[in-house]
Amino acid sequence: MGTQQTNADKKRVCTPSIGATKEKQTVQMVYDSPYTVYNIEEEVDLHGGTLLLPEGCTLNFRGGSFRNGILKGNRTRICRSDNYIFKDNLQLEGT
Repeated sequence: MGTQQTNADKKRVCTPSIGATKEKQTVQMVYDSPYTVYNIEEEVDLHGGTLLLPEGCTLNFRGGSFRNGILKGNRTRICRSDNYIFKDNLQLEGT
């Protein structure tokens, strides 16, 4: 669902929607591509861990949210709906 990119292109692509997961390491593996648009459609529980976002990615909230951990951006853009996107026990760091 989208075109492949290289870091040199710095083109954003749309990835499959990100849903809730049970494993901290699984969450980090999903968010591993710089300059990518991630659609957040469900609640993502970080289980007390830290999610390091790749450089230049965009979090496109479509009814989803993050909770219970640390979300650390790296030149991250946020597109949100009218819903609450950061919930219980979430700390924001980075840019």
